[in-house]
Amino acid sequence: DLSNSIASTDKSHYFTRLHSIYSEITGTWQHFSYRASLSDIIIINRNDGYKEHQNIFSPTFLIGRRLTPDLQLRFEYSVSPSSPLSSQLTNSRVYIMSNIVKDGNPLLKSEKEGELSMKVDYTHKYFDVSFGCYLDKTDNSIFYNYHLDTLNNSPVIVMRPENALKNRTLGISTDLSIHPNEAINVGFSIDGRYQSFKPVAGVKEYNGWYFPVSLFLSYKFKSFTVNYYQKFKSRYLEDLYIKGIEKVSYLSLSYSHNEWEVGISYYFPFNKDDYKNKTTAQSLVIHNTNARLMSKERTLGFSLSWNFHSG
Repeated sequence: DLSNSIASTDKSHYFTRLHSIYSEITGTWQHFSYRASLSDIIIINRNDGYKEHQNIFSPTFLIGRRLTPDLQLRFEYSVSPSSPLSSQLTNSRVYIMSNIVKDGNPLLKSEKEGELSMKVDYTHKYFDVSFGCYLDKTDNSIFYNYHLDTLNNSPVIVMRPENALKNRTLGISTDLSIHPNEAINVGFSIDGRYQSFKPVAGVKEYNGWYFPVSLFLSYKFKSFTVNYYQKFKSRYLEDLYIKGIEKVSYLSLSYSHNEWEVGISYYFPFNKDDYKNKTTAQSLVIHNTNARLMSKERTLGFSLSWNFHSG
């Protein structure tokens, strides 16, 4: 039971139950390898007289073929459901600020995410390259929408969880690794995403391209290995928000001796960085963040590993 001091009822009662059946089969056929995971999930949500009963078939199919000794092709399709949080299903109302409240939604449905992807891997003596494309589609995607309401004869903004009409991502990804010798490895990754989101009927759909990029460098000298990872600044769409990705770096040094390895890692974002978040035009509330980050947390870590053999 959740206590409630604003809505007309004193308490909101909810009940959530999930049942699942799972099976999996893997194998090879001629030049193909395959894996099939079959799962059936039953989600039952009941709250204040409303009952949701969903039977979601959530399989995973993976099939691959090695076309040549250096070239491999893979296809994958998967479905995964997600039930709303209990706090989202309640009929309660919670104060956030003096003029902002958060409501529950007893009519909220479970979301179902489906992804279809294709990936090609090519290996060479001096480089490896991977190319992939994917389609990610979420039915009944859960997000927080904004509405205008009155409370005690005063206008308030209400945050309410709802199911979106459309949430889709179409993407292409490329990973390149160059290793001219055993000591040096240079890696580069870029992911191009075309994201679409339509919250409710009567509201214009939002579409946009985003390109997260990262770089990886590695150098090995005798028993020492130095790794450097750089994530560049980018953006992505999440429901009604266009969020920023901060540019950060990781630097690590490790030493190996027999089965033992000791390492030190240093995480450091850039000293000066423009970080921006903003709502899309589909949002009733304009919520923008435009920060000039001058100093940020640094993290230093140590590790000790022992690689043992059995059998």
